[in-house]
Amino acid sequence: MLQRTIILALLLFSSLILSCATIEELAPLVDEAAVNLAISSGVDPSMAARGRTIYITSCVRCHSPEPVAGYNLVYWQTYILPKMAKRSKLSETDTQALEAYIKLTLQAVK
Repeated sequence: MLQRTIILALLLFSSLILSCATIEELAPLVDEAAVNLAISSGVDPSMAARGRTIYITSCVRCHSPEPVAGYNLVYWQTYILPKMAKRSKLSETDTQALEAYIKLTLQAVK
């Protein structure tokens, strides 16, 4: 019984720690450095900024935000974006904006 209580307490504690991440940590802002990176890598900064807005509004309607950098670009493009864009009924333009934001964020953390 004591072991079970300890395990439950540890699980609760770890979930509290994980939930303390800020939205800026999970979905970084498109700041000046990101704009410069976007321009140099061929990503439209305004599309990336729109993509972040979509990420922190549309995606969190159904679940907590995942850290963008928690997955590689291939996984985002192959599994997450197609499935979630369809499920959330994103337009093609919104899907492209979200992908631009994800590409930019992943480039920034390299």
